[in-house]
Amino acid sequence: MSSSETLKPKERILQSAIKLFAAKGFNRVGMRELAEDSRVALSMINYHFGNKAGVLKAINDYFFSRYIQNAREILSTEDPIEIRFERFIDKQVRFFKTDPELMIIALTEFPYNEPDVAAQKTEYVSGMIKDFRGELTKQLPQSSGEAFPAEIIGPILLGMMAMHFIMRPALQGLSSMQLNDEFYERYIQIVKQIFLHGIMVL
Repeated sequence: MSSSETLKPKERILQSAIKLFAAKGFNRVGMRELAEDSRVALSMINYHFGNKAGVLKAINDYFFSRYIQNAREILSTEDPIEIRFERFIDKQVRFFKTDPELMIIALTEFPYNEPDVAAQKTEYVSGMIKDFRGELTKQLPQSSGEAFPAEIIGPILLGMMAMHFIMRPALQGLSSMQLNDEFYERYIQIVKQIFLHGIMVL
């Protein structure tokens, strides 16, 4: 991400919102605090986003559009399904590693008092499930004559890829955990193995 000194006001607002929402939670960050941190007038936030919920919707748009684009580019190919899943996991985990705060907000912030945000997330999740339900799930093993539902497969895989980053602040306190590049290469391989073949193959 660019230095905040070179960002335009709208970008500074988003950068500050990602930092503050991830650290404190959406409901605990006030508009004045957001304006002060992003070095803009309060009216500037209203101008670009309407309100605080509009800022959160913009963050969600950025995350989910990239997640879905990655999925469609990889899962829609003609490669064997196992290869597609391996590439999908690799791509998405590296995306999460690059911007974990963005991912944490998009996946964990669901303010029920903001119906526009709830509707937005429902629409994105519906689209993600539709993508999984396409040609991809038709090639999966059958159980009782029915394909495994995308409503189960998608969230399971997303949770496997994302939960480490959500719990990372606690994991960093473990002396045995070295969260370096070597760790994340191993992490990607383990997620692939468990999702595709089960934990007993490790």
